[in-house]
Amino acid sequence: MSRTEDIISWTEQNGIVVVKFIAKEVFDIESAEELAGQLRQLAQAKGGRQWVIDFTGVELIITPVVSGLLSALRSDRESGGDIALCGMGETVSRVIELARLDRVFYTFDTLAEALAAVGAKQSS
Repeated sequence: MSRTEDIISWTEQNGIVVVKFIAKEVFDIESAEELAGQLRQLAQAKGGRQWVIDFTGVELIITPVVSGLLSALRSDRESGGDIALCGMGETVSRVIELARLDRVFYTFDTLAEALAAVGAKQSS
């Protein structure tokens, strides 16, 4: 899989950018690099926003994909944005834990929980 459009989609809900994975498996470096590039462009266009990354349905992902995804959004976080992760199954949770990203980002079981928490934080 080498086309980023086949990996993710994004929408905006109440000022929160929601990135959802379309692909169930993301495990090659080329896709990781394309994904990071697309997210950097999106972060530049939507700077200073709140983000929810929804991993619902993702069965296999490699650490460079997650790292690339989150490094692409790092500058947005540094300018006041926040990132929450949700919908992580056992495999994705394990990758997040191994990369120690669960200590850095808010995690939620569902998209609804993540949107409620990020939305509450955004309005305070």
